[in-house]
Amino acid sequence: MGTIYKLDRTGHGEVATWGDDAASRAVGAAAFADLAAKGFTMFTGGTEGRKLEAFDPEATEVIAIPRLVGG
Repeated sequence: MGTIYKLDRTGHGEVATWGDDAASRAVGAAAFADLAAKGFTMFTGGTEGRKLEAFDPEATEVIAIPRLVGG
């Protein structure tokens, strides 16, 4: 089972979860694509912390970080 967490100025929240079945993985992939289209960058959680370019259904935790804007 995996979860996508979105970080924003209010903290963090759970966006989507998925299991081993195709239907729930499709929900996770759709949430990943939606966040990526909005400019979020995704990383795996845990000790490896690698950047994700595409949805990884084997990841147990995905952290979505918003685009940083200077000013």
